[in-house]
Amino acid sequence: MYHAVLGIGILIQTFQLFVITQCQCPEYFRYFRNETTGEIMGIVEIHVPPKNVPLHLRVVLSVDTVLPTKYVGRIELEKSKEESMRLVLQGMPIYYRIYFPVRHPIPVVTSITLNGVLFCRGLPAMGMIVTNMILEHTLFPPRVIIPLSEQLLNFISNHGNSSTILVKPTPSTDRQTTAMVPDKQEIPPTVVPTSDLQFDRPSKPMTVDLTCGSSGESHLVITNSEVVTPTMWPWLAGVFLMKDELEFKCNGNLISRQFVLTVAHCLKDDGENIPPSMLVVSLGRFDLYVWDEQGSLNVDVLEYKIHPDYVNPLSADSDLAIIKLMDRIEYTPRIRPLCLWMGKPDLDRVVGTFGYVVGWSKDQNKQQSNEPRMSKAPIVSQEDCLRSNVAFLDATSNRTFCAGTRDGGGSCIADSGSGFVMYHTRISRYHLRGIVSLSTIDARTRYCDYKEYVVYVDIAKYLSWIHQEMNS
Repeated sequence: MYHAVLGIGILIQTFQLFVITQCQCPEYFRYFRNETTGEIMGIVEIHVPPKNVPLHLRVVLSVDTVLPTKYVGRIELEKSKEESMRLVLQGMPIYYRIYFPVRHPIPVVTSITLNGVLFCRGLPAMGMIVTNMILEHTLFPPRVIIPLSEQLLNFISNHGNSSTILVKPTPSTDRQTTAMVPDKQEIPPTVVPTSDLQFDRPSKPMTVDLTCGSSGESHLVITNSEVVTPTMWPWLAGVFLMKDELEFKCNGNLISRQFVLTVAHCLKDDGENIPPSMLVVSLGRFDLYVWDEQGSLNVDVLEYKIHPDYVNPLSADSDLAIIKLMDRIEYTPRIRPLCLWMGKPDLDRVVGTFGYVVGWSKDQNKQQSNEPRMSKAPIVSQEDCLRSNVAFLDATSNRTFCAGTRDGGGSCIADSGSGFVMYHTRISRYHLRGIVSLSTIDARTRYCDYKEYVVYVDIAKYLSWIHQEMNS
């Protein structure tokens, strides 16, 4: 009898360990046993936390029991705040410990969110009585240099720009609650120099996502890469037309939870506006032809607006449209917004600067790519652009710009709607400066002339209209 009981005990212990190892969200969360106390706790790993912004971690737990007290557990940094910030600045992972309110049964993770981006989602606990717990932790850096919070943008809108804005610093906090909390957190920055950033001031205060312009790859990797990965450009969107079968129309750029920017000519068919009900926007997509690709999201279109000045289909001037999605979407590592341009609109300030253009395109053999392609091109002056080809006299304006190397490669008209994004080294974010509108045709091949510049809509000249449509 003694041996039988011992055997059952070993079996139960082995089963419990098996359950622990088969945790949900294994890429970001795992269980850990304290060998001294025997206590089971959780470990959350953030692989590449964004720099110079507050890190707001939100973990939702579920357990199939009633908690004996009001204590719902706690979450804390594995290392000190100073050491954790040092790791963030070095591009290293940081870890959090989660202390559970009960030892048995062990709670499960149902979601992990960082700065509004949903990293993973799991199934809730099963049982007659289930308790959900929300644990939150905000790590404030000693100095925030990205003016992205709604509080700061409202201040700038009401009072104009200043060289330095001082806001009372807020200490790092740990907060636990059993009540649901809103996803949007107003996190005040500490010191924000804005002398080199000129905001376009909209008629209404604008809201900017704290996670905008953040790639899943480091800028160093992107600079030295010739291939695109699924999380490299998470704001890339595909615009499809629903006919007898889905037809890829053009590329787009996610700029918020509900809005996508593209070119106006993409939303026309034989000169007529395409009904919104016939359009679908695909987000988080990598393979253009795998409709149910894991990590992707297909969203119907509620409505869209074409810029009122778009009247000439042979010109890039005002070739701009903003699409409103049927539903507000949740961010994931493969779906994140792109920052709108936040520098001064003067083109002369960025002439000679390189940007990245990414999208699904056709090659020189007119074959449609199933995966996104990336090219890098410098912005050229208006004078160089106009001198290069007389056709650009009617195709350009003071609200467009040209870019390219004229070496037989780069973007083309098949990349219509692709964003021209530029990396800001001080704030480690990508910003949308332009959108591919048109290029010249090679008379011999009857296709894109890769030895000519590509013409882009200059987004910096349309910020007021974009913000007005987003806030209307």
